[in-house]
Amino acid sequence: MKHPIPQGARYILHTLTQAGFEACLVGGCVRDLLRGAAPHNWDICTSALPAQIKACFSGCRIIETGLAHGTVTVLAGETAFEVTTYRADGQYTDGRPPDSVQFVPDLEQDLARRL
Repeated sequence: MKHPIPQGARYILHTLTQAGFEACLVGGCVRDLLRGAAPHNWDICTSALPAQIKACFSGCRIIETGLAHGTVTVLAGETAFEVTTYRADGQYTDGRPPDSVQFVPDLEQDLARRL
């Protein structure tokens, strides 16, 4: 692989899966890796709910970025990683963020909103 996945992202993926949750890279980092470009950020989605994400990383510095939208930022070393619960978005009346979200149980439903 031309651009390796950073240790912090691997740590987050491993920690979540060891706790029994699904977790994977999504978004721009996947696009960049497929293009052979260096990703500028690393987004992770998971089946864990925000409170469960926080519990998994109780020993790390975390930022409650957007709990209502399922996002917790985990700082692994000096790098911030956004970890977001699988979700389906409601309407977007102001562009971003959505007016409401519903947490969903699987990756396929989450990826459907990203099209």
